[in-house]
Amino acid sequence: MARLFTLNIKFRGKLHSAVVTIRDNGYDMACTVRYMDEELLSVIPSGKFMFQLSGEVNCGTGSNPDMEELITCTSQAIAEHLKMESAV
Repeated sequence: MARLFTLNIKFRGKLHSAVVTIRDNGYDMACTVRYMDEELLSVIPSGKFMFQLSGEVNCGTGSNPDMEELITCTSQAIAEHLKMESAV
């Protein structure tokens, strides 16, 4: 079963929208993030990235400091969302 939700991610003082899909992947969880703001295409050209909770990340391109910062901000926003969702 997949969970789908929208999320606002704060990156460098601005809010950016993203659609997040989380799927069970055996003993791990796979997460796909698709950014809705074209402005972020300069950071992640594909506009999306996938990662597993075990730590594997795939952005379709090589890594750079801006991308790593955006992924960190995104991961934190997802963690906060899931934390609030489980508290309800």
